[in-house]
Amino acid sequence: MKTLSLRGLPAVILLALTIVVSATTGAVAGNLITSADIRDNTIKSVDVHNGTLQPSDFSGAATSSLQGPQGPQGPQGPAGVSGYERITFDTTVAGNASNSSTATCPGGKKVLGGGGFFTSGYDGVQIVLNEGSVTTYGHNSSGASNTLRAYAVCANVS
Repeated sequence: MKTLSLRGLPAVILLALTIVVSATTGAVAGNLITSADIRDNTIKSVDVHNGTLQPSDFSGAATSSLQGPQGPQGPQGPAGVSGYERITFDTTVAGNASNSSTATCPGGKKVLGGGGFFTSGYDGVQIVLNEGSVTTYGHNSSGASNTLRAYAVCANVS
């Protein structure tokens, strides 16, 4: 019959204990060290992993000091919109009748937007926007005449 030797058992227990302690010690130390434990001006660039600092980690003065010199001026942009104006045109529509009213942009100006409505009452209208004009079509369902107004927002557009 063989007997079990216990000579190596203390070494195995010691090895297992060492592995358990070393696996948990770093996590415990990481939770124990706070910014209060670190002296000012002791953290160096080599101690910080690349890409881990964010703009919010820096003071406003430090962030603004990182701004480089102003670059060269870019090319001139297009002229854009000029000569903005609103044109209105009114048409009288007899009671129980239909008609249209057209507001036309002057001098080659383009329509940027527009609309139309009856100046009193609640009759609906149809609005058509073209490149240089806005036309409002409407039916006056009341027995009295009403004014149908079209308006165009016009401007020179380059």
